[in-house]
Amino acid sequence: IFDWNPKLRTGYREYDGPRNVLVQASHEGTRFHRLQPIGEPTVDGNPSAIHDAKRDRHYIAYRDSSGHIHEAMLAPQAQQARVAVRDRGGWELSDLTDLAGAPAAAGEPMGLVSARTQARYYVYRGRDNHLHEIRFESAWSHKDLTAAAGPTE
Repeated sequence: IFDWNPKLRTGYREYDGPRNVLVQASHEGTRFHRLQPIGEPTVDGNPSAIHDAKRDRHYIAYRDSSGHIHEAMLAPQAQQARVAVRDRGGWELSDLTDLAGAPAAAGEPMGLVSARTQARYYVYRGRDNHLHEIRFESAWSHKDLTAAAGPTE
């Protein structure tokens, strides 16, 4: 989507920002325009997108080059004035590794939203080769799932 001729369509432009970042693109017809970087940290690996259907909120989690798990939340229009972290056109960015006191990641996060409680969960492989969970239930917390499972025989 970065190679169309912007002179052919009014309002379209080529993306000239950094690579390996999340980019929001507004869709219009068969082309994208208003390309806008969402976060500053470099995305390392594949992001995980989840949707809280009850609250109609979208989340994207990704690992940066230092092993931190970040979450970008598309804030509803009514809440954009109360963004507590960093705002990039309606996206709230949070460093989940810092907020949960979790260890650095070696693998990409995989996420889900509980349909019953609306709690968000991200699971990833840490640099210690353990499976870790970062969860949000009114506050961020961390759990070493490998250690919780106990010794294997």
